Amino acid sequence: MAEVTTYRLSKPEIEAMLQEAAQQGAREALTRIGLSDDNAPHDVRELRQLIDGWRDIKSTALKTIVRWCILAILGILSVGAYVTLGK
Repeated sequence: MAEVTTYRLSKPEIEAMLQEAAQQGAREALTRIGLSDDNAPHDVRELRQLIDGWRDIKSTALKTIVRWCILAILGILSVGAYVTLGK
């Protein structure tokens, strides 16, 4: 039968192990996605700027489409009123 060994760790030791494991996991994850070099902070800032730009464009495009729809509806109503009242 195999002998069972019991280890006792203090709370600071457990926290230190968890901290080291978390840091190692984060380093590996960043390496896998190509953000482990010195340019990584710059790359992340550029990505955030691109996302912010995309959100601005999306918002502006939606507002523009709504304005066009409102103008089209008003135009159709104007033409209908002109045709109806103009006769």
